[in-house]
Amino acid sequence: MKKAVAALAALIVFSTWGCSSKLDSAQETAAIDAAATWLAILDSGDYEGSWVSAATFLKSSVSKEDWIRAMENARKPLGALVSRKISETKHRTLLPKALKGQYLIIEYDTDFANRSSAGESITQMQEKDGTWHVGGYHLN
Repeated sequence: MKKAVAALAALIVFSTWGCSSKLDSAQETAAIDAAATWLAILDSGDYEGSWVSAATFLKSSVSKEDWIRAMENARKPLGALVSRKISETKHRTLLPKALKGQYLIIEYDTDFANRSSAGESITQMQEKDGTWHVGGYHLN
C-alpha cells in the first residue's frame, strides 16, 4: 500500500518541475471544477467512486483495491471536511513519469474535523478528450 501511495504522490512531489505557464481561464476553471466534483466524491467516503472517476494515469498506476485501502487509511481518520480553500495553482506541461500534456496542480488549505491545517494537493490531468481528471492526490 505504501508503494501505491508513493506512486500517487510522485506527481505532486515533482509538481514544481517541468514547463510552467498559464492556462486560459476557461481551462483553469474546468480543471478546478472537475477537482471540486472529484473531491466531493472523496469527501463522501466513496473511495471506489473516486478511483473510477480519476484519470486513466492514476487508474493504471494503482489498483482500485489498493486505492480504496489507502484512502480508508489516510482519509477516514480525518473525519468530516470542515473547510477547503485553494491556496495556489500551478500549470505544467511536463511532469516526471508522465507524458507531455496539460496539468494543473491545485494546492488547498484544508481543515478536517479531526485535523486542522491538513492541506491537500491535486494534480489535474487533461485527458485526450479534453476533460480534466485527477491524476494525483496528496495529503500534506
